[in-house]
Amino acid sequence: MTKTKKKRELFSFPKTKRIKELLGKERLSHGIIACQGCGMEIAIRYVLRMLDDDAILFGVPGCSILMFMGTPEGSYTTLPWMMGAMTNIASMATGVSRYLQKAGKPGLPVVLAGDGCAADVGFQSLSGAAERGEKMLFVCLDNEGYMNTGMQRSSCTPAYSWTSTTPVGQKAKGKKGDRKYLPLIIALHNVAYTATASIAFLDDLVEKIIKAKKAAREGFAYLHIYCPCVTGWRFPLDKTIEVAKKAVDSNYFPLWESEYGRVFRFTYEPKKVTPVEDFLKLMNKFRHLTEQEIKEFKELVEVNYKKIKHLTEMNLEN
Repeated sequence: MTKTKKKRELFSFPKTKRIKELLGKERLSHGIIACQGCGMEIAIRYVLRMLDDDAILFGVPGCSILMFMGTPEGSYTTLPWMMGAMTNIASMATGVSRYLQKAGKPGLPVVLAGDGCAADVGFQSLSGAAERGEKMLFVCLDNEGYMNTGMQRSSCTPAYSWTSTTPVGQKAKGKKGDRKYLPLIIALHNVAYTATASIAFLDDLVEKIIKAKKAAREGFAYLHIYCPCVTGWRFPLDKTIEVAKKAVDSNYFPLWESEYGRVFRFTYEPKKVTPVEDFLKLMNKFRHLTEQEIKEFKELVEVNYKKIKHLTEMNLEN
């Protein structure tokens, strides 16, 4: 198959046209300070273009806040935003959400945070807001680590991955233990809407933002977006989308959605599953893996995939 034909299949005109028709105005400056090839920048641009004019952004220290915080002269985004601590951002958004409801004023709180905040430092306030069904949209921009402060591991960092705090050498072989599967944990809080998304499948991402922002006006909505990190994952600048796509096609990061923890469904299933080895070899953070470690990594991928597969085969509404 030629490269041109591959591009036509991935970026077909009907898909591209559909996305263009749904997108709103650009809400993010072109002059931001993200790394070249940053997957998170792509995710944030599309999220902001799909939000309504009454959206209020909430950010925390990390890569994501750099996308819209700006300088003393002005913000990088046209939407209003607030910055909080990693420990309490969901609580801060809760306070604003409740005030808007009590005052009868329009407004949708939207949290943009990395996996370090969502899965670790801020998990308590996230879990509390989810359990209470607070009216907000929480977007986790997952780059599998604390990339803004030196590429340290988070609980969403996959097994055996190199990070600055899980080095690779004679005694250490990368991160021990599997990643925390945060989107499933949130879905099991029985929230209004939960979904995983990837920047390599923009049609799927755009549709899920539409569903998430609608659900967030009735209850808690959570969107977990896979955002490859050129700097921390150690891959070439032009491979961001390929990494994101193979993560999905290898079932490492399956695309699914859930409503109230009762109905789970895949929104995309690869016709031919990509070997996990093809996904791993794209990133130098995995270049040290032995054959045995690759085998164990594949088993972890299969276990996580089967969890979702099992839930999609159950219809808890009946």
